[in-house]
Amino acid sequence: EKYNQVMTACGLKVRALEIEVFSAVRALVNRELVPMLLLDIGALSSKVTIVDYGIIRSAYSIENGSQSITVALSRSLGIDFIRAEEMKREIGLSSRPEHHEVVSVIEPILDHVFTEALRILQIYQRKYRRSVNRVVLFGGGSSMEGLVEYAVKKFGIEASLADPFRRVQYPVFLRPVLQDIGPSFAQSMGLAIREL
Repeated sequence: EKYNQVMTACGLKVRALEIEVFSAVRALVNRELVPMLLLDIGALSSKVTIVDYGIIRSAYSIENGSQSITVALSRSLGIDFIRAEEMKREIGLSSRPEHHEVVSVIEPILDHVFTEALRILQIYQRKYRRSVNRVVLFGGGSSMEGLVEYAVKKFGIEASLADPFRRVQYPVFLRPVLQDIGPSFAQSMGLAIREL
């Protein structure tokens, strides 16, 4: 109702409303029959969704998001929020020795998110006796350097960044830009292709 009121006040007509995860699944899951874990690393929280046979089987929210990392970097390194955000994205989980201080702040927060996601994955596998064999990372926090490799190490299975634009056509010269911003647009793309 709140969103409807905002849209009406803006002079816009709402055509559809849906929970974010349904839009993301529409954009990211392509008739896969095997279980997969979608990890949406948002600003304020991270959301874990297990999709099996193309259907959402479980969804959970974890309190920590990428903004927690930025705030922690800002406080521990004594830098402003904007600079901390840049360092989070550019340095991320770099293995270079000169980046150790930044990584040591980021890892405990990510560890909490990934440990919870792994626990959820293991519960699902035990309960349904089906192995999750792939993790797809998306959301604004997924663009951090080294995150895919970190996910592979934590989960022990294939991990990749989301590519919500793979189901639409666009000029080839846009490919690098769309790959870079794609993980942040999973819900938007899923909602856009809803009527298709």
